[in-house]
Amino acid sequence: MSYINNKVVRIMLIVAAVVLLASSGWFFNFTLSPYPVTPEQIHAHYAYKTPDNLQWQQTKLEENYYEFTYKTFDGQTVNGRIKYPKTPSELAEPVPVLIGIHALGRSQIRWFQDSFKDRPTITHVDKITQQALKQGYAVIAIDARNHGLRKDLDYTIGDVMIDLHYFGRKDPYETMISDTVKDHRVLLDWVTQQPQFDHSRINVAGYSMGGQTSLLLAGVDQRIAAVAAVVPPHLDDKTA
Repeated sequence: MSYINNKVVRIMLIVAAVVLLASSGWFFNFTLSPYPVTPEQIHAHYAYKTPDNLQWQQTKLEENYYEFTYKTFDGQTVNGRIKYPKTPSELAEPVPVLIGIHALGRSQIRWFQDSFKDRPTITHVDKITQQALKQGYAVIAIDARNHGLRKDLDYTIGDVMIDLHYFGRKDPYETMISDTVKDHRVLLDWVTQQPQFDHSRINVAGYSMGGQTSLLLAGVDQRIAAVAAVVPPHLDDKTA
């Protein structure tokens, strides 16, 4: 009986090892394998057309705090918020801008609140906003694709990540990121047309997925003066 049990255990260990090796091979070959991209391809990939009419709409929440929507490059509606260091009418000169980009599964509201729906802002990006406002910055944040008010209930961010990690489908995630970068470039078109902003001091900060998006935005758009990427996903000089 002991011999039979030992044999069963050995067979189970062999099967487990084969499954582990196969899974590892699949993961590294299909979900993490890099592919070459030239600088020209990168800039072409993140190119966009500014809409003829952004249809910018803005609603006052407080004296220095507004929510807004606009039409982006592909006709989708983008929503976000902006907070000024003072009431806009009290600004003596153009103010610098900090664009905040949220993490995976979060939304732009996290940059302005320490909790949302009774869940704390564990990324603490609201603290970055507080410090930026004290330094005289206006802070702007929008929802990324498939996040916040822009969720796709038929293909959620959870579905995107399952397809990426378990089935090697990179396109949905990459499209979400690249289109979010383009949404921010359209936002920059608006920012650089506003006299209340210092166009030479437009900075961007992002957390996790937002850090990845921030680096990509700064890499393809020269209007960004500085970038702060907090714990971005694995990136190197070959990642675009």
